[in-house]
Amino acid sequence: MSDKSVTYYKDSLDIPDTVRTMQTVHGHNFEEPFYICDLSEIVNKFIMWKRILPRIIPYYAVKCNTYAPLLTMLAELGIGFDCASGNEIVKIQALGVLPNRIVFANPVKRTSELLYARKHGIKRMTFDNECELHRVKKLFPDAELILRIRCDAKKAWFRGLGEKYGCDPKIEAFELIQSALSLNMKVIGISFHVGSGCLDYGTYFKAIATARKIFDLSEKIGNRMTLLDIGGGFISDVQAFSEVAKVINQALSTFFPSNDVTVIAEPGRYFASAAFTLVTKVINVKEARNNGKPSFAYTINCGIHAGFRYLLFGRKLTRPEVIRETNEEKYKCTIWGPTCDPADKLYEDIRLPKLQVDDVLIFRNFGAYSTVLATNFNGFEMAEIKPYLNVKHENLNQQTEWDRQTIIQ
Repeated sequence: MSDKSVTYYKDSLDIPDTVRTMQTVHGHNFEEPFYICDLSEIVNKFIMWKRILPRIIPYYAVKCNTYAPLLTMLAELGIGFDCASGNEIVKIQALGVLPNRIVFANPVKRTSELLYARKHGIKRMTFDNECELHRVKKLFPDAELILRIRCDAKKAWFRGLGEKYGCDPKIEAFELIQSALSLNMKVIGISFHVGSGCLDYGTYFKAIATARKIFDLSEKIGNRMTLLDIGGGFISDVQAFSEVAKVINQALSTFFPSNDVTVIAEPGRYFASAAFTLVTKVINVKEARNNGKPSFAYTINCGIHAGFRYLLFGRKLTRPEVIRETNEEKYKCTIWGPTCDPADKLYEDIRLPKLQVDDVLIFRNFGAYSTVLATNFNGFEMAEIKPYLNVKHENLNQQTEWDRQTIIQ
């Protein structure tokens, strides 16, 4: 990637030091929140994926983060894309990505989107019900269908996808395949999504085993499927990812030992999360005392309607770090966003050193479902994104496949 807006660095990017340099050398006042996006972190995650899940082809879930340099980097790495709308398909096509690297992974699609997909040869798409099957038959009879089944994890950061998408694998799945064949439609595979941030790794084993049964039933009636999509929601933490990968690899070896079935996944937060760090500052301090013990309420310049909107789903995935070096005692505090909305409460009952107005706080692992959910509520501007990249990753798109692997390692 070569972009004039990118700041290049050698070796590694130290986020706190980078912020301090902005403050002390360049006089940055941090009046507006912004993101530091380390694009090389995306390359690092790609390397880890290829090492730990070598058989599975990643199709990035575009909805997670649509920042153009991030998408460009992923396209240059040669991965596929999971698009859930016509506009997402258009965005990915603009990068020069070919149709065979795109899956239209939304079981419910608008008429205009199906017609656009047909015109541009985006054949692979998901479905999970009779209504969608007949709509696709009418508008795109040459589509290559992927049947989405329901298999929800009992423990996950974000659950509930199965309430909206996915057919019953025991009752509905085989019936839908039969219906598709009666319409002369192609069903090429099975997909599922166990939930984002799955903590019940055995669910993957169960889901892959269930998919195997449906593959076998389908083959008995003359429809041999060739694709398995194991969904997304993967955690980018090395230990957690390694543990879930072990279960997935074991399940694939058990139920899909042959390479005649292509296995893909739809990672979004896995690639996007760690690449982004949100930089904010304290704009107000209130002190209170309870039985003589002080507590503090801090307001920062970014809130629930901007980067922190994911908190509405009930999960705090990162904690604030104070840039100013301090060994002071820590106090109970609450952190508020800047809007007039009383729901703009970001953290409660956490402990931090006593902060001052203009103190800078950073929030790491902030790239997943942050920028894409942000609004201008109350007139506050969207946070700017400042991209950084290791110099060794500057020209990935100009390398041969062999050279690319050499450079990123």
